[in-house]
Amino acid sequence: MEPRVLAEQVSALYSKGRVAFLTVVVNSAIVAFALWPEVDHARIAPWLGALYAITLGRLALHAAYVRRGPSPMDALAWGRAFTLGTFVNGIVWGVGGYVLYAPESVGAQTLLLFVLGGMCAGAASSTATFAPAFPAFAVPALVPIIVRLAGSGDRLHWAMAMMLALFGLAMTSIARTGGRHLTEAVRLRIQNDELVGGLAEARGELEARVRTRTAELEAQTELLEKVFDHSPVMLQICDADGAVLRINRDIEERLGWSLADYARTDVRERVFAKEDGATGAWRDVDSEGKTGQLLPTTWANVRLSDGMTIRIGQDLTERKRAEEALALSQRVTSVGLMAAGVAHEINNPLAFLLANQSFLRERLLALGEELAADARAGRGAAASMREVLEALADAQTGAERVRRIVADMRALSYGESVPETTTTLPAVLQASARMVQAELAARAHLVMDLSPLPHVRASESRLQQIFVNLLSNALQATPVGEPDRHEIRVVARTADDGRALVEVRDTGRGIGPDALPRIFDPFFTTKAPGQGAGLGLAIVHGIVKSVGGELRVVSEVGRGTTVTVLLPAAPAPQPTAPSPSSSSPPAP
Repeated sequence: MEPRVLAEQVSALYSKGRVAFLTVVVNSAIVAFALWPEVDHARIAPWLGALYAITLGRLALHAAYVRRGPSPMDALAWGRAFTLGTFVNGIVWGVGGYVLYAPESVGAQTLLLFVLGGMCAGAASSTATFAPAFPAFAVPALVPIIVRLAGSGDRLHWAMAMMLALFGLAMTSIARTGGRHLTEAVRLRIQNDELVGGLAEARGELEARVRTRTAELEAQTELLEKVFDHSPVMLQICDADGAVLRINRDIEERLGWSLADYARTDVRERVFAKEDGATGAWRDVDSEGKTGQLLPTTWANVRLSDGMTIRIGQDLTERKRAEEALALSQRVTSVGLMAAGVAHEINNPLAFLLANQSFLRERLLALGEELAADARAGRGAAASMREVLEALADAQTGAERVRRIVADMRALSYGESVPETTTTLPAVLQASARMVQAELAARAHLVMDLSPLPHVRASESRLQQIFVNLLSNALQATPVGEPDRHEIRVVARTADDGRALVEVRDTGRGIGPDALPRIFDPFFTTKAPGQGAGLGLAIVHGIVKSVGGELRVVSEVGRGTTVTVLLPAAPAPQPTAPSPSSSSPPAP
């Protein structure tokens, strides 16, 4: 900013130059005219000519300054040039005050004092903006006449000399003070100009940013309008009181109601009959259309900070159709995928049936031979007959399980449910153990630790399917040939929460931590190829979940696996009094 201030100071210096030049010409002419009779003409003419010559030079400098219009960086040089002209002008006036001094004429002396004082006062005003300019004029202009007055020797002239000196000092002080004030005013004006310019520039930038932001907001508003109107979901905007302010096309197309219709309270109740207005999760609603049809929909509310609400709705018609089709497809697909596992599921009861049938054939033949050889062998034949009956009972159980498996597959393929009954778990566990008895001899010995258990509400065939699968998996995880080193333990007890708890523990190879999270996935298996389709645990998991139970697996590689089945206890049966009108005997 300082170069600009200096430039303004110098510009003010030159702007007052013409008046100063005119003052020099007029005052010098008056002095020459007044002193012409009192002073030698040889002194006046050269002095007057010198003043005019200096004034012409200063006029030329002024014209050059105006013509060139120098930059602020050149202001100091032009100020010094002006000061030099002022100094020369002051010398000429000082010489005039000395050489034109008339000792015999007090009036001539007074005139010189008056003119030089006036010139100093004018210079103090015109050169105040540039500090060196006034001393450059005042010192050479006043010192010679002060010296001449002081040299007169009398008190009056000494007093005049002192007064003129004091006047010069006073004018110097006034010029300096005025110069500072003018400089400060110039500085403040420049600061104001810069501030105004900065404010104008900032205003322009702000207006440009406002225009840009307004254009962006208009573009975003247009985009949001199009997104709102053409969104593939139903949208409506409500105020804080629940009044509908706007709806999109999807609502009109699907439900038929217009924005004017939503002004009626009954329409809102028919569209949102079960909707409670809470924000957050989606809620399924059967929305009534304008023609009376019910449309399955789901709605969610988004609450805004100003109390307004955006309702977002989706038509569930296609989704429900897709879900029905998917359920049917999954049943059909599951039946097809389970075909590979059916052989494994039916293999155990069929092997058991075949073994029992072979045993029955052998025992019946032996029984016939014993009866033919000795009629008194009836007691031994009776014992053998009991074994045959037990084998027949087990075979019947195995055949029933095969029938139940087929029934389960039928229920799965047609979406049918399997009837549940109140079942006693120890009997199911013992029957399951007998079905895998043939495989135990070569792999491990079985330990049954059965405590009293609550009854459970589930299909007996499905429960047997659970435990036969778990026992088979335990056997297959146990290596062949070391039955004395390995054990399969079945522990049954009542859990702390009242549920029936059954654990199947083995000492086999275990399951790695990377495979453990996937053991319930269909077709995932840790068995060797050809030993399983990977459906056993998936089926077990599904059956347990279907009856409200829980399945847990803990395993460690090389230490074995423990599978825990938790089943909810069946409610206690309510005793009923026998009807007095019933005459039928109790069933055996």
